[in-house]
Amino acid sequence: MKILIATDGSKFADEAAAFVARLPHRERIDVTIVAVTPSIEIFGNPEMVGWKQRYYEEEKKKAVHSCERIERLFMGANVTIESVILTGHVGTEITREAKERKCDLVVVGALGHSTLERMMVGSVSDFVATHAACSVLIVRPGIVRDRTHHDLNLCVAYDNSEPSKFALKQLEIFQWGPQTHLDIVSGFASPLSYSDIPMQIDIREIQKGLEANLETVAQEARKTFPRVNSEVIQVLNVGDSLVDYTREKQSDVIVVGDTGNGLIARFLMGSVSRYVLRHAECSVWIARKPTE
Repeated sequence: MKILIATDGSKFADEAAAFVARLPHRERIDVTIVAVTPSIEIFGNPEMVGWKQRYYEEEKKKAVHSCERIERLFMGANVTIESVILTGHVGTEITREAKERKCDLVVVGALGHSTLERMMVGSVSDFVATHAACSVLIVRPGIVRDRTHHDLNLCVAYDNSEPSKFALKQLEIFQWGPQTHLDIVSGFASPLSYSDIPMQIDIREIQKGLEANLETVAQEARKTFPRVNSEVIQVLNVGDSLVDYTREKQSDVIVVGDTGNGLIARFLMGSVSRYVLRHAECSVWIARKPTE
């Protein structure tokens, strides 16, 4: 597996990296740490040009220190690790580097838990989540503070689509602890009839069928996760219901399958993935098959 960890030197980026560093894994992982210095355009007298050069030199030093700090988190781990310092538009450089390296997952830190912070998830996090050609994990603060990975609460939004199947498959790469709890949740909207002809719809029977199918998925997941719960919930708005569910279950991470990063897919992402990213109080893993 190839993972790109983006850092801006903040505590949020450090915590995101620490979360990944503590995840046990079966096979060797290639880790690339990327720090991007935003480019600035200054023209004019030699003093201004000189200031620009000093700015880049200072920012590069900070970036190097940030990368070295994250590298130390992986000491002794079964990984190959490389740090890259880039200059340009931060989101563009991160997604471009991830695509060129054919990464499977990009990891970025988010701001916080408050409503305002979630809505202002950040131009970089939002840009990467929308434009990356692979999966993206947005880590919110607190997930590794005074915690171990033996008691994490994970939630996978499952709708029997290929993206949601891929989401479950990608989680299997890591060796989650025996106390890790996995909720597999599927939304069920009561069918509405706009016909004048009376219709008899056994909603409970439909829900029982969905629950049976989801339990089959859960049985397969128990080969990797010993503690698995499957649940079908009635929904009016899928995004709202998923956010409420993760709050009720005190989930640490919600995993949502995404259709891809094409223009139409990015536009339609707003219905579920983007809503969850903006409103969930926990970390968000958008599972997306890498694209060329």
